[in-house]
Amino acid sequence: ANANRVGSSIVSSCEPSFVVKQAVTVRADTIHPTLAHFDLNVDSGLLTLVFSEILGSFDPTRITLHSNASVASIQYTIAPPQSADIILCNQSASGQSEPQSNCSTVIVNLTKNNLDNLKTLPNLILSRNATFLSMLS
Repeated sequence: ANANRVGSSIVSSCEPSFVVKQAVTVRADTIHPTLAHFDLNVDSGLLTLVFSEILGSFDPTRITLHSNASVASIQYTIAPPQSADIILCNQSASGQSEPQSNCSTVIVNLTKNNLDNLKTLPNLILSRNATFLSMLS
């Protein structure tokens, strides 16, 4: 900065300057993520869930699979995670799936116990058109 004749400093255009302002209004995110779609591969045991936006946390025991969209359908709720359950996100820069939170695509590796229980309900996972999913919020 240089001084002018009156003694005030003059900021030259070469020096960086910025002004910090307070927001006039802030609207918090009030829209909750919704399930966009899911894929279930019973051979690999992978359940892939894609949400409308990033999740802060995820609990696979809140998932129930249904044989149709009615309340009277055949149902199976995912059993509590065991050490073999791996919850992954598809968000790493390398393209690899890595365990993490705050993601919009979640991959649940179902335990052998969960897979065996699903397979004992033959009318539950017949086809794409006859497999539905609900989640407790």
